[in-house]
Amino acid sequence: MLVTGAGTGIGEAISRQLHAEGYRVTLLGRRREPLAALSATLGANSHAVSGDVTDRAGIASAFATARERFGDIEILVNSAGMAPTAPFHRLDFSDWQRTMDVNVNGVFHCSQIALEAMLGAGWGRIINIASVASLRGFPYVSGYCASKHAVLGLTRAVALEVQPKVSPSTRSALAMSILISYGQRLRKSSARPVGLKMRHGALHSKQSTRAPH
Repeated sequence: MLVTGAGTGIGEAISRQLHAEGYRVTLLGRRREPLAALSATLGANSHAVSGDVTDRAGIASAFATARERFGDIEILVNSAGMAPTAPFHRLDFSDWQRTMDVNVNGVFHCSQIALEAMLGAGWGRIINIASVASLRGFPYVSGYCASKHAVLGLTRAVALEVQPKVSPSTRSALAMSILISYGQRLRKSSARPVGLKMRHGALHSKQSTRAPH
């Protein structure tokens, strides 16, 4: 199993839960430090690999490293994401492009690389972490909303192509149980309720580019 964006946020929560359930988890992310710290905490059956999901060659190399360590990647969780905030008329194109590169092209690269082996094996699972923003719009995060709409459309199209051997999805019993648990922990630890109303700046996290899903 491989989880992108595994160093922080939802990706970290998913990695912890899946490891606790007995999966061998490859932790993929841009920054080595949080990945190494998480792997050290999880212990055996976890492995940290640095990689940027926008770099096709780098991701192919990271996947090859993961296969050498734990065998075929039968389950892929695309969790890497970002969400810069700005009024649309002031949104810098470089921020728009980077959001599309990470949130959409990253899913494209990782899924396409993993899918070939899954189809050859006759089994696989791809879980794309989408968002309520894949179903509706929110102010000040137009790039994020557009990217998540794209992820949902891509997921639905690919699912029709490769079912029943591989099941790309943004919704599964496993993913939902983890995300619900993660959301409950966020609500308990935050003084402000987690809801659907978003204001300018509300999506900033520790690194200000990581996206809540």
